[in-house]
Amino acid sequence: SVRSVLQTVSHAIDRVPADGRECNRLTSDVASDVDGIRAIFVVNQAGRVTCASNPSTVGIDVADRSYFRQALRDGGFVVSGLIYPRSGREPGIVVAYGRRGPSGQVETVLGAMVDLRWTAQLTAVVEQRPGTLALLVAHDGTVLAAQPTPVAWIGRDLSQIALVREAQTRGQGTTTATAFDGMRRIWGFLAVPNA
Repeated sequence: SVRSVLQTVSHAIDRVPADGRECNRLTSDVASDVDGIRAIFVVNQAGRVTCASNPSTVGIDVADRSYFRQALRDGGFVVSGLIYPRSGREPGIVVAYGRRGPSGQVETVLGAMVDLRWTAQLTAVVEQRPGTLALLVAHDGTVLAAQPTPVAWIGRDLSQIALVREAQTRGQGTTTATAFDGMRRIWGFLAVPNA
């Protein structure tokens, strides 16, 4: 899981400077070895990327990103909504880990940009059942990924849809509800735990 990867990198950066070539090489090696992770980066308390699997992103300021602020404030793991990275690549989600130091304060935030293209694997399943729709929806109601028509769905805000609110409240289950297109359908849903 992304959680395990970030915890492992967190321990490994104890052995290399968190702002140098060794750290960049470490994060690059890990990111390239793990399917579904597009990038790994380390951010200081001021919100500056100090180390990254893509060294050209070192120095980028992420202090305004809510995932960073929450991980810095609360420690532990945070999953962002859909974000567009400042490095100009396609959108994704970030799993962030606020790493506490010996004093108990969060000293660094590690992040992993998750590649949402893995959801394309759902296409084969969806195509076998006409009328099937698979959505990955963030906690704020934003569609992160969709099959079979991702372009029509990604980025849409579904937070005011009763079905989405029910899924958020219950966490998992099935229900019969009127769909977005006005047709009554059976829906299944499952909340993905943070990281």
